[in-house]
Amino acid sequence: MGLTEIDYFLSYFIQYFLLNIIYSIINSLILKLVLKHIPWIYVFLLFFLFGLNIFSLVYFFQSFLDKTRLAMIVCILIYFLMYFLSTSFSGVGIKHWVRVLMSIFPPISLQLGLNVMARFENKQKQCKMSDITLRFYDYCIRDMLIMLTIDIFIYLFLGFYLQNIISHDYGISKTWYFLCTKSFWGYEKKKENKR
Repeated sequence: MGLTEIDYFLSYFIQYFLLNIIYSIINSLILKLVLKHIPWIYVFLLFFLFGLNIFSLVYFFQSFLDKTRLAMIVCILIYFLMYFLSTSFSGVGIKHWVRVLMSIFPPISLQLGLNVMARFENKQKQCKMSDITLRFYDYCIRDMLIMLTIDIFIYLFLGFYLQNIISHDYGISKTWYFLCTKSFWGYEKKKENKR
């Protein structure tokens, strides 16, 4: 078709991004009926960032597999495994740094963040913008939002990297250090254009 890899990726990403905004608005409006003490923006960001995490996880797992549909099935199965792990880190007695470290798995971050939001509702305490750092069970809304954002970039980067170094049916795989070459960053093309 003549599309570059970045064009192909951006076409999927923009489509998913726009749909994710719509889903996030609808879901946050519905959940806001239950979470009356949480600002709407936090509920929206929860759904929006988690939706982007799902996209980045599928992109990451697709780098191992040639078939997108198979990658989605594998991603769903691994997602459920990660979700079952989240119950292990929801209890009392787990240190803050362990919870934050395990938030590298998006379902764990989602579960811990929802626990904090539910705690505000349970105490019927209005969550203000300044309460974003208030910890319940050694976790806070800020931790959730930061880790969900970091997870997006980690899984997108790993997906991009593995997509380039693992051989597939189409295309040529690159060396493991391709990010450190001048040709990847376009320095050789700039020299040719100057001549």
